[in-house]
Amino acid sequence: MDLQFAVILLAMIYWKEVDSIVTAENMNPSMGDYIMEDDTLDLKCKTSIDKDNDVSWWFNGTKLDASAEEGREIIRTHGLAGEFKTQLQLRWSNISLVNSGVFTCIDGSPTRDSHDTTIKVFKVETVPDTINSTAATDAYLSCLVTGLPDSNIDSWFFKGKKLSDSPKYNISGSTLTVKNAEKADAGTYDCLVEPPLSRNVTKNVNLFLYPEIENFKKSKNIVEGDPLRLDCKIHGHPIDDVNWYKDDTLLQGVGRVKFEPFQGYPNGTLRILELEDSDRANYSCEVTNRQGEGDRKYILVRVKDRYAALWPFLGIVAEVTILCLIIFIYEKRRSRKDLDDDEPVKQPLNANDHKAEEVRQRNVRT
Repeated sequence: MDLQFAVILLAMIYWKEVDSIVTAENMNPSMGDYIMEDDTLDLKCKTSIDKDNDVSWWFNGTKLDASAEEGREIIRTHGLAGEFKTQLQLRWSNISLVNSGVFTCIDGSPTRDSHDTTIKVFKVETVPDTINSTAATDAYLSCLVTGLPDSNIDSWFFKGKKLSDSPKYNISGSTLTVKNAEKADAGTYDCLVEPPLSRNVTKNVNLFLYPEIENFKKSKNIVEGDPLRLDCKIHGHPIDDVNWYKDDTLLQGVGRVKFEPFQGYPNGTLRILELEDSDRANYSCEVTNRQGEGDRKYILVRVKDRYAALWPFLGIVAEVTILCLIIFIYEKRRSRKDLDDDEPVKQPLNANDHKAEEVRQRNVRT
């Protein structure tokens, strides 16, 4: 009898040792049991037992293992102080709709204690639209919600301002209509996902504007040694890349070549210091967006010799000097000729006049 009692007592002590307490904690509590697709699910399970491989995570009855390919990580920690000795953390990135279900933490004790956590994955799919600056047309933006019962999207925001039905905007279900959309309407809109979440969720929806660049002048003349500045006046949303080219060679911001911000674009301005004759070329600004759309505009830059304007001047001075010299010589020669014409002309005596003179002289003597 005493032996039987001792066996029962030992069995009771054994089961007391192997019994465990299991608890699970959702590390994404801001939305309750809901998590948005592509977010990271983070669950922690704690148990009072402290043995290797005694705790595991299960999803809808299937045991989960770490998988880098699926973005799943399992972190095990032993030897914790306090009531709970072991922690098993499940971190699952890029969660998807198919991962909605029951996540169970199970320990390895004979009682197989466990704790269930229900996770509901929802998805908000955005549908953007694109406009151009040459024609005003209606644009349609949508936020489509999957996996959320009794949810709706009736709040839209643009540049921090809540939109409402007006001649410019119309809100119907999950779609926002922007009437006669123009350049100023391009940008990022926000749709607000309301209950049943414990907090609101916003998603960005883009109204794209085709990239466009204002035309440069056909050409630009710069004196050698002076700096060159070209501004790329861009319209479009979004603009992901701004590049400058010299002929067909991509320019880099090194040496005399500098890039500066312009109208919010980091490379919107091209500057070249102390232009040289070799800098004469066709320069172009090119913009593109992530959809592969873009625009490119050209300008011919001519580099003039610093003394180029002096040579015509010197030529004119030389021409005037030569002309003045010619006039001076001509006038001097003409003046000398006029003086010669004003002197009286002495007529030479002929033979008869000489004889007559001799007769008169003889008559006077007689």
